[in-house]
Amino acid sequence: RELGLEPVMDWYQHLFPTRRMLIAADPELAPMPKNVSLPFAALGSLHLRDERPLSPVVEQFLSAGPAPVYIGFGSMRDRSPEATTALFVAAARAARMRLVLSAGWARYGGADVGEARSLSDDVLVVGPSSHTLLFPRVRAVVHHGGAGTTSAALRAGRPQVVVPHAFDQFQWARWVRSAGLGPEPIARKRLSVERLTGALSQVSSEPR
Repeated sequence: RELGLEPVMDWYQHLFPTRRMLIAADPELAPMPKNVSLPFAALGSLHLRDERPLSPVVEQFLSAGPAPVYIGFGSMRDRSPEATTALFVAAARAARMRLVLSAGWARYGGADVGEARSLSDDVLVVGPSSHTLLFPRVRAVVHHGGAGTTSAALRAGRPQVVVPHAFDQFQWARWVRSAGLGPEPIARKRLSVERLTGALSQVSSEPR
């Protein structure tokens, strides 16, 4: 109303219009099924330019040793972020990897993180960071299976360990696995130090 727009009388038709829908999924990872006939073509995934420079703290951490693993669950919430943070750290250390941990909406690694800060010499907690610049410099990406993060890791050419929480994340996890881009996904409710350690060890030891 404030913008002078007409009222939305049918919210479903407004959100899912059949005449002007765009399918923005990567055709290599998520091709359209052959038995689906639609009046429009798939465009491929859309990538906004994100050239925010990495903070000096992140740059220093990346340069201080071998490429770390990145772990981040984006907008997913967590009832026990402290325990999950400890799980991440334990798994990364068991796999002999340094860790860049995204605080995300769950606030892993402590309270809200605006600037990157160290938990220890081998663990750096970061706030919002450019996946475009960060992902090519990590060993692997552990994430929740969101379409955007999956695509960013794909473009960076890094193996992925997908930990789906809900909705389409399980489908993205299956696509990643079937494409040979990562090990078997780990459903969030089954996530453990042992399972994550095994997945990290797999991506670091298998040439494929």
